Amino acid sequence: MDLRVVITQGGVSGTAARNASKISLEKLKPMLPSELSDEEAEEVYRADLGLNDTVPRCAQHKNNVWALHGIVECLKERNGEMECNELQGLLAEALSKTDLTITSSCCCRKTVSQSST
Repeated sequence: MDLRVVITQGGVSGTAARNASKISLEKLKPMLPSELSDEEAEEVYRADLGLNDTVPRCAQHKNNVWALHGIVECLKERNGEMECNELQGLLAEALSKTDLTITSSCCCRKTVSQSST
């Protein structure tokens, strides 16, 4: 998967950037592969959380509970224990602030692998 940032010549206002990020799932889903590899999923979570410089700061979602859950799952799958422990603390803090039970990286996901629970 290739994650890229596209910046127009004239730049983009904060409002335009926020509106662009509100694309509906129905419009986005046909553009995505049906399933990402573990490595691709981990890169998406890293970009969303701002753990790499793939996307600009204004498009990052630091401490996003869904992305934290997803990256912790990925790290558990590949035995990234040291980083997993660090992010597990951030996930626990984010989960303590939610008003619903979060058991996976996506509200629409119905099953979770046993190693990630």
